[in-house]
Amino acid sequence: MDDLRQRIGDPSQLASARAIRLTDGNEDGVRAVDVRVQGGIHALILVDRGLDIGPAWFAGQPLAWQSSTGIVHPAYFRDDAWLRSFHGGLLVTCGLQNVGAHNIADGVSYGLHGRLSNIPARAVSHRIESGPTAVVVTGEVRETDVYGADLVLRRSLRFPIGLGVIEIEDEVTNQGYEPAVLMLLYHVNAGYPVVSDDARLIAPPATVVGLDDLSQARLAEHDRFAPPTVGFPPTVYEHRLTDPGVGWATIGIVNAAHAPTDGIALSVSYQPAQLPFLWQWRMLAPGMYLTGLEPANCGIRGRAVERQAGRLDILAPGESRRFNLRLEARIGSAAQTFDPYDTPGSR
Repeated sequence: MDDLRQRIGDPSQLASARAIRLTDGNEDGVRAVDVRVQGGIHALILVDRGLDIGPAWFAGQPLAWQSSTGIVHPAYFRDDAWLRSFHGGLLVTCGLQNVGAHNIADGVSYGLHGRLSNIPARAVSHRIESGPTAVVVTGEVRETDVYGADLVLRRSLRFPIGLGVIEIEDEVTNQGYEPAVLMLLYHVNAGYPVVSDDARLIAPPATVVGLDDLSQARLAEHDRFAPPTVGFPPTVYEHRLTDPGVGWATIGIVNAAHAPTDGIALSVSYQPAQLPFLWQWRMLAPGMYLTGLEPANCGIRGRAVERQAGRLDILAPGESRRFNLRLEARIGSAAQTFDPYDTPGSR
């Protein structure tokens, strides 16, 4: 490192995190952190959107689908119109009190995928770690209301140099004085060129089940990707792992035919003990050309259905849950395949 330090004028030449504020259209006023690391993922961390990850690139290639809404300031958010501010990006965190469809539970109306991704974070900081060098962004997002739950998500995002990796560590705490429901889904939105005609899905051994009749009817093609197709219907699949007791599981998309990089891939590694559900959203229409890879602690039909099924995760007052994920991009020969039971840090 001493020799390397002599070759640069400032560490920001290799790793930097700059606090910025967006200024155009519906994104005006959105705080963000622009993260850049040598040989790693360049991403925009959206401070005012739940510390989620917006646009992201690796080796000059975009990884995430971006929606037509763009990055929307949370001031425009409405519980009944979540899709009007669904910007896509590499990661949208769904929850904390509802995941999936709008529904009424316990006499309260809960909107599609909850409020978390439209809540500004606070106590946000960023630093450069050494040994090995990495950018680390931290902060907390509090979801609370009068007479309701009081949940805080504390997030750390780590970007090491030399690796196409983002390590995410979340801790959710019930700061209230009553038990609180916790529903959490990580909506990772893979887009072109990761998703393309020749791409394929690689996933842990599992029983794959369609969420509805249409999805089930198209089950045989869930791991393949067509060209953009007018009228392509959204389909959703649950991957029920053959070995749910495995320490880590990895699901990803490989486009081995991407000529500019001789292959490109994006994967999500997670711990099934923390997130026992794995969902896949497949959408291949023009302008809506993406696939969502979505580990979760719950189903996606909404809070009322989960309660009826007895699957709700309940946090006692003062109790916390921890969640760990690793997003990884690869190019070249490294992108050709990966281990669906990959253990982060084992390579």
